[in-house]
Amino acid sequence: MRAGLLALYPIWLLYPLLLLGAVAIGMPADAGGRVALFPPVFVNLGLLWGFGRTLRAGRMPMVERFARRIDGELAPERIGYCRAVTRVWCGFFVVNALVAAGLAIAAPVAWWALYTGVLAYVAMAALLVGEYAVRRIRFRR
Repeated sequence: MRAGLLALYPIWLLYPLLLLGAVAIGMPADAGGRVALFPPVFVNLGLLWGFGRTLRAGRMPMVERFARRIDGELAPERIGYCRAVTRVWCGFFVVNALVAAGLAIAAPVAWWALYTGVLAYVAMAALLVGEYAVRRIRFRR
C-alpha cells in the first residue's frame, strides 16, 4: 500500500486544485483575461487522461466498466467494442480540447461561449446517442 496523500485520495481529486492554481498563476500575466477561458480545455484533458489511462495493457477500458455495471459479464467481442469506443471518446476529448483552446486563444469570447456552453455538449450528446444506436444494432439480444 502506498503511503502519503495519494494513497488516501486518487489523483483526480487533486485535479481541481491544480486547475485553480494554473488559472491563478496565469491571471496576473494575462491582461486580456484569456486564461480564464481555459477551464474547458483542462476538463477535456482530465477526461482524456481518465479514459486514456484505462487503455493501457492489463487495464479495463472505461466504457467496459460502464457496460459491466449495466450488463454484468460481457462477451469477448463486446469487450473489444468497449475498448474501441473508449478510444473514440479519447479522440473526442482531444478534438474538444483543441477546439476550446483555439477559441480561447484567438476567437471572440462569444464564439468560445457558444462552443463550450452549447456546441460541445451537443457534440457529446450526439456521440452518446450515436454510440448507443450502434451498440443496440450490433449487439441485439
